[in-house]
Amino acid sequence: MKNLWRLSLIILLTLLMSCKKDDSSQNPIFEKLLGTWKCMHYNDTTGVITNEPAGYSKAIEFDKDGIYKEYMNGNQQEKYKFTLTENPPPNMATYNLLTFYPYDFLNGCQPIFRQFIVIGEQDTIFIFDYSNFSIFSMYIRQ
Repeated sequence: MKNLWRLSLIILLTLLMSCKKDDSSQNPIFEKLLGTWKCMHYNDTTGVITNEPAGYSKAIEFDKDGIYKEYMNGNQQEKYKFTLTENPPPNMATYNLLTFYPYDFLNGCQPIFRQFIVIGEQDTIFIFDYSNFSIFSMYIRQ
């Protein structure tokens, strides 16, 4: 009887540990991020905030399957898988960490790059360079 109880406990623990949590449901920011966003302003290492030039259009898209696409003048340029985690830098609790992987990545693949993101008001997001917070882009929902 004691062995049957142990066996039952082992089976129960195995079943509980094998259940995978849905990462997207753990972070409410994920749902807010989904959709297409148009770049309105950006700055570079000079610190000057610049509007998108006339005739130039950059947009990004996040979908529910964790796919990120980047468009220039309506043409898809990049495609990555992404994860979104609450992993803010010190003293910046409103930031989330975006990690990008090759589209066809395998488990254990190293990320290509990382960026911090904050969701602003009125369908606005700001994406900051991971290594230099003075470099960012501002997007509005399309």
